[in-house]
Amino acid sequence: MTKLVVSKVLRRGAAAVSILGIVGGGGIAFARRPVDVRTEHVEAGPVERLAIGTGTIESEAQVSLAFTISGRIASVTVHEGDRVRAGDVVAKLDATEHERSLAVASRSID
Repeated sequence: MTKLVVSKVLRRGAAAVSILGIVGGGGIAFARRPVDVRTEHVEAGPVERLAIGTGTIESEAQVSLAFTISGRIASVTVHEGDRVRAGDVVAKLDATEHERSLAVASRSID
């Protein structure tokens, strides 16, 4: 009986060692496969960066404009991105309608 138990243990041990050898050998063979490598020649020179992306551009600050009179805009004196200061003219109104109103008011006074 002891001989039979020892024989089963030896067979199982031999089978386990064989399986480990096959798996381990396969792993080593897999690890030793050649790897494709691409090389490039490097030279000193200026670094150029190019970034391409999509998104929304927002200003740091926004200002609401308010006017004392209404009318049609005749011309815009600034462009997008221009810096302006308080008091700068950013647009000119069409004065035709206001000139007519002034003429009518002036006639009514006389």
